[in-house]
Amino acid sequence: MKKYLLLILLSFIANLALAQDVWLQNHFSPNSGIQLSGLENVTVLVNNNSGVFMSANTIQVNYTINGGATISQMLSSNLTPGASWNFTFSAKADLSVYGTYVIKVWVVRAGDVNHLNDTLEWTVQNDCIVMNQPQNIIVDHNATVPAVNYTSSANGVSYFWTNTNPAIGLSSSGIGNLPSFTAINKRGIPVTSTITVTPKYNV
Repeated sequence: MKKYLLLILLSFIANLALAQDVWLQNHFSPNSGIQLSGLENVTVLVNNNSGVFMSANTIQVNYTINGGATISQMLSSNLTPGASWNFTFSAKADLSVYGTYVIKVWVVRAGDVNHLNDTLEWTVQNDCIVMNQPQNIIVDHNATVPAVNYTSSANGVSYFWTNTNPAIGLSSSGIGNLPSFTAINKRGIPVTSTITVTPKYNV
């Protein structure tokens, strides 16, 4: 009886060692932002979570956007036991229209015994940040121009501004709110400058 139980135990351990498990471990892109393009990379981390050598072109990686058409591609690298691979699809994701996208990625391999870790799903937001328009400022020569604090419809935003006329006493570009400065106009006629502000999500 003891020998019989030992044989069963050894057989069970051997079967565990040969069990195959492809683990979709993490996702890296795409991520939420503004002005996302029609050529966004879809990149995930594929892991051989087993003791079995997995040959190239035996793991199929798939993705959909909002439940649409399935994009499929084979992983063209060998995966040794425990190894991971940063996998980027050749077919880019079109996220150019403002809105919310649900990205679903999953892996398929014959013999995979654990399907609980085969799928990743995340939401990507392509936002158009709406800035609150500051008022125009008119001052005399040598007057102090007050600082302008930028605000918008989104949180976690940085503001990148440019100035078309640095001769007024303000630098040609900057990041953040517009600082206070002393206006300069030695020409004797009105001069103007246009400040263009571009909001961007903090990464």
